[in-house]
Amino acid sequence: MVKLEGKITALNERIKELGEEQAEVAAQSTENFGHDDFPQEAVKEQRSLVVIQLDRFNRIRKNAIVYTPKKDASGTVKFGSILELNDGRKIRIGSFLVLAEYDMQNISYQSDLAKALIGKKAGDQVHFRKEHFVITSIK
Repeated sequence: MVKLEGKITALNERIKELGEEQAEVAAQSTENFGHDDFPQEAVKEQRSLVVIQLDRFNRIRKNAIVYTPKKDASGTVKFGSILELNDGRKIRIGSFLVLAEYDMQNISYQSDLAKALIGKKAGDQVHFRKEHFVITSIK
């Protein structure tokens, strides 16, 4: 949720910046007697796209249900687990993630891979389709 809030803040700032750009371009257009309105239209289009993106993120925030997995001592893979595999991959098991981290593969707990991982422990070998790997850690 923190990343989503950060993205919303950044989009709001971008809208302010584009508003200032639009004012500057409008002043320049007036000086040219409106002969070249392309820069003004380009800024207006950019602002429109940012507003659409902001609206989408605000709807996601409004409807989001934040789930914080409870910690337990079982050490098994479950919803919310972050795994490291012997091939260097990091995998998070969850549901829809709005702003996924780029250093991690996010998979649905309903996926076939998640089903093969859930219940396993660190050190367990996993055979999934034609892949074979070992879970090196679970967080």
